Amino acid sequence: SSYGLEKDAKTFALADFLDSFCNKSCPGYELIWNSQSHRYQQDLKHIEIDDRDPDNIKTTVYEDDYIIRAGDPMDYIHFPEKALETILENIIANAVAHGFTDPQKHYQIKFDIERDGTTVVLFVSNNGQPLHKDMVPAEVFTYGHTSGDEKHSGIGGYQILEYMRAFGGSAEIISTPDEEYSVTYKLTFKDANPSIQILGQIEL
Repeated sequence: SSYGLEKDAKTFALADFLDSFCNKSCPGYELIWNSQSHRYQQDLKHIEIDDRDPDNIKTTVYEDDYIIRAGDPMDYIHFPEKALETILENIIANAVAHGFTDPQKHYQIKFDIERDGTTVVLFVSNNGQPLHKDMVPAEVFTYGHTSGDEKHSGIGGYQILEYMRAFGGSAEIISTPDEEYSVTYKLTFKDANPSIQILGQIEL
């Protein structure tokens, strides 16, 4: 169940959300997020091209009208912020409970974004212990399923998938036990990225 969060869904910049989410103290692990790599690096002015006459193409540049300013976030999603916060907190809780087992190790949770047209994908990876070799990654999303630790209910993983599906997205886990970041959650948000849609309508 999405617990009545439908009314709270709104369009917001994912980079701004992650800036706020990652700006907190996390004893025992570090949140890694490169905000600048997901923001525009230069201004984009409003330009109109009149090509009705191929022999006399006219370009008008509106000097004080900007479509994009340097530093503006690139990626937007339509989703309840509280639901996304809960999803990320559950992902982190799973990593802390099952992956961050060595008190001497410096653990990290890394965030990254990829985009494909109007689809935005958020990757959340950690460098903790890999998934158990006999565990199928999708089982993390099964209600009540745990790694065998009776202290944990197994509900957090189920809630991640439930929330993503409730708002038109999807979730999956990528297990790469031989790599530094051995567990990655892939969260896909569809019908997102209005900034890309706007840019697609502009002739440059």
